[in-house]
Amino acid sequence: MIRSPRWLLTAFAVLFLLGLTTTVAVWFVHQERLLYYSDIRFYHQLTLASWHQLQAGLQPWLAFLQHWFGQDYNALFTLPLVPGIALGGESRPVYVALLALCYLSPAALLAGLLGRTLYQAAPRRRVFWLNVLLMLSAAALWQPVLRGYPDAGGVVLISLALWLYVQDSTLQ
Repeated sequence: MIRSPRWLLTAFAVLFLLGLTTTVAVWFVHQERLLYYSDIRFYHQLTLASWHQLQAGLQPWLAFLQHWFGQDYNALFTLPLVPGIALGGESRPVYVALLALCYLSPAALLAGLLGRTLYQAAPRRRVFWLNVLLMLSAAALWQPVLRGYPDAGGVVLISLALWLYVQDSTLQ
């Protein structure tokens, strides 16, 4: 029997995870019967505005991003979403799918890395995927994404910072 390389199985599992989170997000949005307003609509509209400014040129887009630094909200969260909007369109399902793809999935994968790094008593692969599944089973992470809030982006940044911090065995 020919054995597949472990990296190939891991790559397939990660692709499956990305597809699953995106599919669940799109399915949820298609089931909704809501009129979006206020904050729920704001982040989607800000992402579209960022995309439209980029279409006008790099200079207007950078000025747009700089303008939002001085406001209550900034537009930095739109950076990874804009290419997806360009490819997939401006609809709400595309936007929420991009939130799941760009923020929710990486947050879960980083939780797996953190768990694997911190808990060394069990097989590392098993600990990694258990942490990923536990993270994806948390409704507190899904709810903001499904409503259109980019909150999981903060989870990604904090998880990445924690993971980089624990890489140093002396924790200095």
